[in-house]
Amino acid sequence: MSMNLKIFSDESGVFDSKNNRYYILAGVIILNNKDYNNVLLKYRNVEMNIKSILKIDNKSELKAYNTAPKYKRRLLNVINSYYKFAIVIDLNKVYDRIMNNKFHKQSFQDYAYSRGVKEFLLFLAEQNVISLEEINSINFFLDQRPTSTSGWYELCQSIKKELKFGKYDEKFLNFREGIIPTVKNIELKYLDSKSHYLIRASDFLANHLFYLWNKKDKKSHSQYLNKHNKLFIIKLP
Repeated sequence: MSMNLKIFSDESGVFDSKNNRYYILAGVIILNNKDYNNVLLKYRNVEMNIKSILKIDNKSELKAYNTAPKYKRRLLNVINSYYKFAIVIDLNKVYDRIMNNKFHKQSFQDYAYSRGVKEFLLFLAEQNVISLEEINSINFFLDQRPTSTSGWYELCQSIKKELKFGKYDEKFLNFREGIIPTVKNIELKYLDSKSHYLIRASDFLANHLFYLWNKKDKKSHSQYLNKHNKLFIIKLP
């Protein structure tokens, strides 16, 4: 049975260690159309109820940074039963030569996202949630950001190298095969969060983990992860 996967993602933080130590990329994977339609309906209903309580116009967007914690929890509960991932980047451990160069910073973020989703898919395969051999297509949806066509292309190619084509290590000594070489289609699209519920859900997830990692201790991290066994975390670099 072929699988057509959808992965929705957003980020939280500024890629600059002067502000906070940790930068978060996070998202949710949807395995089939039935789940997709169900989660959209659930998220829509909860969001509309919250807007009604707060007397907010339905056309206005709920953003994680200015939503009260009790409403954040309600929205995050919608995606609790779905598998999620987070890439936690410790900015204090990223080389200065990367942090001091705009191009290198973007390249590192592309690498981090591509590596993160690869490890996430391997985790799901180990859990028997998916079969790598049965993946027919993956559509990646990210929150819209100011980026050039070349920026979109670089990220798309980075993902395809990790997943499909394979890549050499930094010293070009060893070649690592892609984990899904038979996948037929890998697409990347940027979506306006105003127009898609699961981009907004990813915003709330990334924001919550940003707060957890930057404001809480390691014990709090462990307690949270113990309660959320469908959340996969990879720490970089």
